[in-house]
Amino acid sequence: MSTTTLNFDSYTTGDLNAQDGWTDSSSDWKVSTAQYVSSGKSIRRATGGNWSGAGRTMTSSATGSVSFQWRTVGTHADPLRGLNFSFLTGASAVVLSIGTLNTTTTCVQGSTTSGSLGSFSTNTWYQFDAEWDYATQKIRGKFNGGAWSSWLNPTTSWTTVEKISISSLNQEFFIDDIVLIVPESFTPRVSFIM
Repeated sequence: MSTTTLNFDSYTTGDLNAQDGWTDSSSDWKVSTAQYVSSGKSIRRATGGNWSGAGRTMTSSATGSVSFQWRTVGTHADPLRGLNFSFLTGASAVVLSIGTLNTTTTCVQGSTTSGSLGSFSTNTWYQFDAEWDYATQKIRGKFNGGAWSSWLNPTTSWTTVEKISISSLNQEFFIDDIVLIVPESFTPRVSFIM
């Protein structure tokens, strides 16, 4: 297994854009010391008033999993407008999204929504987890150590998942400790005994 951890501690406080491959469409995304899980920094989505997103490429994988920590300061009533943490194939095709369903509950979404994965309140750190499986073309998620959702059909089929995208409409929150796990490709070794 190959594990990549993004905890933002080596980033420069201020704009997230152009740090470690991140792109930011709006300058609403900041590296912050105001809240964090285990070290000194996280990324913060400041309130804006418009839909905005930040993204970066990741280790390309057909099958994999991710966990990340999330802490909201406010809420947004529209489904998946508060937090939308997505995984993409190609330039912009969404495979799955995990985030808020409404002002108090969370969900994972592919071609359908899982229903509630659990409830949340403001100013508390929570962990999201998601998995994608290429062989079955299924996705699933869980929230705050709860049960996994059932396996769902993805929003679109994929060969590899290549990008993380985090977006929101006018909700302030923090993201920390993104951990991406992908299987390493296997190369058989052959040895000859003479």
